[in-house]
Amino acid sequence: MRVAFVACLSIACLVANESVSASTFRVSPVRLDVGAFAKSGILTVQNDSSDNTVVIQAKTVQWTQRDGQDVTQPTDELIVNPPIFTLKPGAQQVVRVGARDPKLTQNVSSERAYRLVLVEIPRTPSEDFRGINVALNISVPIFFAGTATTIDGVPPQINASRSGDGKITFDLINRGSTSLKILKVALLDRVTQQPVAEINEWRYALANSFSALAFKPLPTIDYTLSILTDRGVYALDINNATPATRPPLSSAISDAKTREKN
Repeated sequence: MRVAFVACLSIACLVANESVSASTFRVSPVRLDVGAFAKSGILTVQNDSSDNTVVIQAKTVQWTQRDGQDVTQPTDELIVNPPIFTLKPGAQQVVRVGARDPKLTQNVSSERAYRLVLVEIPRTPSEDFRGINVALNISVPIFFAGTATTIDGVPPQINASRSGDGKITFDLINRGSTSLKILKVALLDRVTQQPVAEINEWRYALANSFSALAFKPLPTIDYTLSILTDRGVYALDINNATPATRPPLSSAISDAKTREKN
């Protein structure tokens, strides 16, 4: 709701010939992988604005998945240096992210997932400014490998279902010890092999977790579900006999989580 509210305010300001002020900064790389024996990882933040100085605050959150959806919560397991900084137009800042306790990843078989959230601190507008300041924020995935983590390349399991109104829902279950990135999902007409619907939003299935996605109601025909990931392409046929209730999730996920706790 907040996104829609901001969009409406922006449109209203533009229509009224007022202005919307927003800075621009970018981060490289867009994903940070920290090795099991590395103390920290680094990113570079650059202010692409030609005339605006930005103040950026950095914070970290723990990233897990529950019922196929992303869940984040504040964490003190990581240290960010610097936690707040100022960037003049065109300037860069190196940001270092490390584990507060070196034992965080010792004897851990699955990588730990976090996000670095970079938030622009809004500037105080001038007295003659009429409009709104739009503060930018960027969330960067960070993965810490454990000392016992191996790149296993375990193929995911796909559970799919379709409801009576034609809505197709599926779970991409990652039984591996490292995250799996979903790049694109397509539903193909099994007869013509032409795409009927697509999901182009990047998603992750974290280690020993699953990501749940859904398509809006579609015609009752036979489909091929094609999922492009950073491990390869996986496919599943969905026909009229596909049950309306999803099959139970793989016990491999709960088994792996039990091993982590012990």
